[in-house]
Amino acid sequence: MLAALQSRVAVRAVTTGWQSAVDEHFEIKSYSPPSKGSWCVDFEINPRPYKKDLYCAKFSRVGDEENGSVEGEVSYLNWAGAPCYRYRQRFDSSDSETERHETIVHRLGDTDACALWRLTMQLGALVDQSVEIGTDVMIGQMVVSEGIGAGGDCPRRVLGKLPPAESARVLSLIDHRWNHAAIKA
Repeated sequence: MLAALQSRVAVRAVTTGWQSAVDEHFEIKSYSPPSKGSWCVDFEINPRPYKKDLYCAKFSRVGDEENGSVEGEVSYLNWAGAPCYRYRQRFDSSDSETERHETIVHRLGDTDACALWRLTMQLGALVDQSVEIGTDVMIGQMVVSEGIGAGGDCPRRVLGKLPPAESARVLSLIDHRWNHAAIKA
C-alpha cells in the first residue's frame, strides 16, 4: 500500500483502516510543525575556493490548517570572491557585475517543503549528538528560523556545520539543479 504512493508524505491521505494498520506495524516518526506555520532555512556551502553558494528558503502554510499545504520560494545566489571575479574579468570581456553574483529564485511545493522540514528536524538531532566533521570543501552551514513574517519573536536555531553527506541531502531538496521538481519563479 505505502509503496504505491508517490511519496511518503502522501501517507497522510490513506483511509483510517489503512492508517490503523500502518500505525500498528510500522514505527512512524513525527515532528512538531514549525511555529506559526512558517519557517526559513539559510544554507551556505563552499563548492570551490573563493566561491559560495547561498540559499534562503522561505516556506509558509497555504490554506487552512486541516486541508492546506505548504509552499515556498528558494533564492539562490552564486557568489564569487574578488580574486575569482578579477581573474574572470581579465580574460572574459563580457563579464559584468550581474554575472558576478547571479541570483535565481524558484518555488518548491508541499512534498519538498515537508521533506525539508523533516530533514531540518533530523539534522537538529544530529547536531545535538555533536558528530565529528572533517575539513571537506562540501561542508554546509545551516540556520533555521521559525515563525517568519508572523511578528513577534521567531525561534532561531543555528545548526552550524553539516557533514558532506548531510549537506548533499539539503542540496537535493533546495538546489534547482538537483531537484527537478523546483519551478522557476
